[in-house]
Amino acid sequence: KNLRDNIRQLREWGTRVDKATPEEIMRDLEPDLWIDPDLVDEVYFVPKEGIIDPVSMAHSILHAGITRHGAKLIKGTVVGFKGAKGSVSDVVLEDGRELPADIVINACGNEADKMAALAGAYIPLSPTTGMTVSTPPAPVCLKRCCHSPEANMRPDGAGRLIIRNRDCDTWIEPGKIPATDSELVKGIMDRARKIMPNLEEIPPETVRVGVRA
Repeated sequence: KNLRDNIRQLREWGTRVDKATPEEIMRDLEPDLWIDPDLVDEVYFVPKEGIIDPVSMAHSILHAGITRHGAKLIKGTVVGFKGAKGSVSDVVLEDGRELPADIVINACGNEADKMAALAGAYIPLSPTTGMTVSTPPAPVCLKRCCHSPEANMRPDGAGRLIIRNRDCDTWIEPGKIPATDSELVKGIMDRARKIMPNLEEIPPETVRVGVRA
């Protein structure tokens, strides 16, 4: 039901969503995936869904801004804004500096609401704690994001995968990172192997716990 609700919402937003059989997905798109046709009747594929590596993206933006457009990188903690009601004309830093701004981008993740409040704006966030498991380089040619009841996974560069399972998020706490040999992490890997058999001999490499906005 949750999957169908998500698909319906994507289509209402105008996103193209294709329906395929498990055989078509395994033959034409992701040959390393195993989708049991006895359990799954249909698979949904979003052609325009993509992946952003935040580290590479941030570096690319800074590099292009500085080298191509003469931008200047200024480091500091933002403590406030100035401007007429409903607008921002200056950004105030902790050391007292005031930077004039035509446009301000709020990229504060799960604390974006706190930053917005400094400008008198309101952003309704609902933070949740989540955990991901990364693998070492694995003999898997996954090219796309994959969402399934067993596991969600995506490529992470250099042959690595990032894996998570929504059910396991209920067992973790912020700031407490399970060990790679814990039963929780073993369970995530076992479920991932059900749909990605080539992970059978691949151990978890890194566990991360974070807070989604």
